[in-house]
Amino acid sequence: MKKNFFLSLILICYSNYSLACEALEQSIISNDFEISLIEYIAPKSKKLVLIIPPTGGINFIDKSYALGLCKANINAVIIRNWTDDNEYNIELEIHTRFYNRAQRAIEMTIKRYSQFDLAILGTSVGGIHASIAFARFKKLKTGLFIVSGGNIASIITNTEQDILLDAKNKRFKLFNYKSDIEYTNALKKILPYEPLQIHFDKSKKKIGMVVSTNDSIVPTKNQIELKEKWNSVILSSSWLGHTATVIKTWLFNSSTIIDFFR
Repeated sequence: MKKNFFLSLILICYSNYSLACEALEQSIISNDFEISLIEYIAPKSKKLVLIIPPTGGINFIDKSYALGLCKANINAVIIRNWTDDNEYNIELEIHTRFYNRAQRAIEMTIKRYSQFDLAILGTSVGGIHASIAFARFKKLKTGLFIVSGGNIASIITNTEQDILLDAKNKRFKLFNYKSDIEYTNALKKILPYEPLQIHFDKSKKKIGMVVSTNDSIVPTKNQIELKEKWNSVILSSSWLGHTATVIKTWLFNSSTIIDFFR
């Protein structure tokens, strides 16, 4: 009898341990809009970090951060994708829909987990989405942005990312833009958000960045613009390019990032 009791207790404890920090797929559906999430739940934790992946979607680095946070007793939720997040054409208004949908996904996720003390972590374009949300929503008290920046129209104009560079070349021919300045001004008119222009009380928020000093995807000057506007703490900087900085940060600064959210 006593032996069976202790065996049952061990099995229960083992079961609870194995379920802790297990990746669980979730979804939020509202009318015609659906968000796919991956939860990493730390038992009894009151903190939760929303993770916004870069272009190309969720990857092993996002999952590694989420698992590391969970093991440090901080809940993590990766916003994996949402309705029409991969739409592509060359009309300018696609950027309006692109940023509006991302903010809708983040806002709905914030409401889903509003019982927690919320923070946000974003990389590359995910960092741009995260920075907009961080400035917009008081509920987000801590934000970390990896190789992301401000002045979105300038980023779209000057990036060397293949998809946006191809779209730029096609748009110049189709719409007869004469210069980068003209193209940037056209983009500014249709972009619904700009993190550099959203006013919020920075004294009540904790802001960190990882900066690449040799970036042509999210140009370094745009990263510095955001850093200076928000007076962000630089957790790490790298002379490597965009993707290499993301990988280097994960390899050598994961513990620093997790500590930032403690």
